Amino acid sequence: LRRPDLVLKCGKHLFYNHKSEAFSKLGNNVWDYYEHLLRAAADLNNITVAQECLVSLQGQFGESLRVKRLEGLLMEAQNQFETALQIYDDILKDHPTDALSYKRKVAIFRSQNLIEESITALNEYLKIYQNDLEAYEELADIYLANAEYKNALFCIEEMILSNPANYIFHLKYADILYTTGDYRNARKYYSQSLNINSETNMRALFGLYL
Repeated sequence: LRRPDLVLKCGKHLFYNHKSEAFSKLGNNVWDYYEHLLRAAADLNNITVAQECLVSLQGQFGESLRVKRLEGLLMEAQNQFETALQIYDDILKDHPTDALSYKRKVAIFRSQNLIEESITALNEYLKIYQNDLEAYEELADIYLANAEYKNALFCIEEMILSNPANYIFHLKYADILYTTGDYRNARKYYSQSLNINSETNMRALFGLYL
């Protein structure tokens, strides 16, 4: 359960009123609390507190990967998306496999409804993390929203190959085939989905009757 409001309230009280005590009792763990407080403040658009936390973390860790990510997050909170993207691009130059930076780029592009940029970023990410089914599903959803059914089918195929026992994946594949008019193959995948789950799969059953 994420409660940024409580984190912000308690964190401000701790670090503003009992800072020396917090450092003495928490030791090096205090920096984790600074990070949590920064994230909570960014979520609630309390930029002042978030910036204060970032300055403290920069003083301790310099321009580390962890701090650079948080700097990007703070830029996002201020709607400075171009700056945030530049930060994530800089991270990826030095850390080409940093999954979080890729995901933040995708999140920014999607929030701005930049379809082609979202697709490009997800495809770049999937070249590295080929087993990330959530990323394939997100990419498939983007393709479907833009009627790029062939590309969406490819994404679902990858998901089925990774987890052939997931009836939802077969169902999604069948739905796309049906949408494109490939009724014969759609029935095959509806049937397979129903074979995997026959108890709570009315959608596949309905697909067979269409």
